[in-house]
Amino acid sequence: QSMYGKICGNRRHLRIIFRLGAALRAGLVRLRRGAQVVYSRNSDKCLEDIMSSTDLVAIPEGWPQTIAELVARIEQGRSELDAFLAPLSEQQISATPNADGWMLKDHLAHLAAWQAGITALLRREGRAEAMGLEPNAFAQMEETGDYDAPNAVIFRQHRDKTTVEVRDFFDATYHDLLATLGGMSDADLARTYSNYATVVPSERTDEPIVGWIMGNTYEHYPEHMTWMAEQLGI
Repeated sequence: QSMYGKICGNRRHLRIIFRLGAALRAGLVRLRRGAQVVYSRNSDKCLEDIMSSTDLVAIPEGWPQTIAELVARIEQGRSELDAFLAPLSEQQISATPNADGWMLKDHLAHLAAWQAGITALLRREGRAEAMGLEPNAFAQMEETGDYDAPNAVIFRQHRDKTTVEVRDFFDATYHDLLATLGGMSDADLARTYSNYATVVPSERTDEPIVGWIMGNTYEHYPEHMTWMAEQLGI
């Protein structure tokens, strides 16, 4: 396969093309059989042609486009979570249940388990198994729309952990994820869910994996911070 013709004019697209060219030369990106990349003065059409000819899909505007940007957002989200937890007492963290019996430490264990799952996915390992779930758990979630059942399993698995043990669990999964991201390229963020998954659910598998990383890290933390604040009445 060859790359030929005129280069797109849009600077953002030009950066993508240069990264794509390097990835092609390194064997990190595959063109579909018989495909060729044609550069055009129409930058949008050029980018569309490139994306449709490879394992990559376009990352929406406003989402992290690089590993560095993604890691920075995750680290910022972690800092905000740490700042929320810092002034809380042990009583508040481990002995203030919500209506479902979750303590604040159970929210932290929940976040850690979902981090572990996305890390396993990026390594092309079993996502559900890494979370302590049955291998077909995500297929069942897709079929039934019930995310409460697997979350209840995660809750039961970790509810007897001390606050220190839960914090260690969260730290371990957090740093494991960052280490995994450190071994990835920017182009890897534009690969689809189905490119990574050992078991592929039916929904949204043609979207870039970066969306799932966002949803299991810095977009996930504030959801639970809101619920924890409500739980504490603050």
